[in-house]
Amino acid sequence: MREKLEIGEAISDAVQHIRMSWKLLLINYLFMLGIGLITTAYTVSVFTGDIEALLYTGYKSPFELMIKSFLMILPFMIVIGLISVCIQAMYIKIIDDTIEKRQLSYKEQFVFVLRKLGKMIFAGVMVLIPVILMYLLMFRTITNMYYGSFAPFFLMLLIMLAYAMMLTFINQSIITEEVSAFQAIKNSFSVVSHNFFRLLFTFIGYGILTLIIGTILKDTSVVVVVIKAIIDAFLSLYAIVFITTLYKQVSKKPYQDNECELEYYEEN
Repeated sequence: MREKLEIGEAISDAVQHIRMSWKLLLINYLFMLGIGLITTAYTVSVFTGDIEALLYTGYKSPFELMIKSFLMILPFMIVIGLISVCIQAMYIKIIDDTIEKRQLSYKEQFVFVLRKLGKMIFAGVMVLIPVILMYLLMFRTITNMYYGSFAPFFLMLLIMLAYAMMLTFINQSIITEEVSAFQAIKNSFSVVSHNFFRLLFTFIGYGILTLIIGTILKDTSVVVVVIKAIIDAFLSLYAIVFITTLYKQVSKKPYQDNECELEYYEEN
């Protein structure tokens, strides 16, 4: 097993993987986009009516209005979050199949991802707990801040960013390997810890690229907005493909059409 990631190799390989599987990637994007638009349209209509009813019947305080509004929109936030997870997981599965040269239909890939969804959610909840605790510490630091005390806040911010980096490969591990949520988190930490600065500089470069594109395409005309949306969608796709390609470089047990994987499809 290789421990060091080859960034340059992954950059070129990711482009090749997108070229080989662009049809499935496009189908996934359009399918998930359609679900997202339908969900958004339905939620906005329902939410608008509920807010109007709440305003009409009255409320005791602005805080009560805020809480009730949040509870109204919470199901929508959960659905959108699940769609986002599915989009990323489907991209990972499509690229994993491309690398391993599996001939699977989109339906088979989608079923596979749905079976892994619970594990990804469980892993997400586990890694979210430390984030919540760090946010609370940061909030307390801000409320108690006095002149010259910015250093603790800045330190906690760096810790949170480093922690986020350590979680980079969790979904890649869950989708491409038969591992538990705990093992997926451990795998991600292991890979990042051996390649921390390589990944750090790569992510900084990606951030600078997106910033430059945003600066160039800052016009609000319809044409520019559409172009920027297309570029942003491609960059998001490329980032997932790139990260998946990186993980496959060091994956201990890449799938090779073994029995563990085939059992997902035999039932269909």
